[in-house]
Amino acid sequence: MKLSQTLPARLRASAIHFGLSLVVFLILLGDYRLHLVPQCAVLD
Repeated sequence: MKLSQTLPARLRASAIHFGLSLVVFLILLGDYRLHLVPQCAVLD
C-alpha cells in the first residue's frame, strides 16, 4: 500500500466521523432545546 492511497481514505474516514459527530451533536442540541422550551413556557 502506498501512502498516497491510504491518506485520502483516512481523510475521508475522519471527515465522515466528524460529520456524524456533528449531526449527533445538532440532534441532541435540538432535542435539549425542545425539552427546555415547554419548561420555560410553564414557568411564565
